Amino acid sequence: MPEYTVDEELALRVESLAKRKPFESLTFNEALRRILDEIYPIKEKVKNKELGLLNIELPPYGSKKAPSPKPSEWLQQIPELRNKISSNSWKAVCDYLKIETAGDSARRKLKKWVEMNRPDWPEVPEV
Repeated sequence: MPEYTVDEELALRVESLAKRKPFESLTFNEALRRILDEIYPIKEKVKNKELGLLNIELPPYGSKKAPSPKPSEWLQQIPELRNKISSNSWKAVCDYLKIETAGDSARRKLKKWVEMNRPDWPEVPEV
């Protein structure tokens, strides 16, 4: 069985993500397994006889969802917002401008808000 060297910082991150309970003792392997089981739930508890692996349900290869453009370039074009928002998310922009997203796309909500309230600002980019 191969052995791997793990940085202390990575081990601490794994330990914190494993959500260790008070007074619970976890090995690195147990903590990592807990994290992976949360991300990729085991589909069947039966081992695959050919590969010797557990069958797990992996997310679909590739994403059907188009990536959202980053707001940083758009923010740089607006002097009122340029140095005000440190986060690089559309939700942070909406929060700063007090635009209620109610679970919808922050970028689309911002686009409608800009069209109605700040027509002199550059258009919010499309996907």
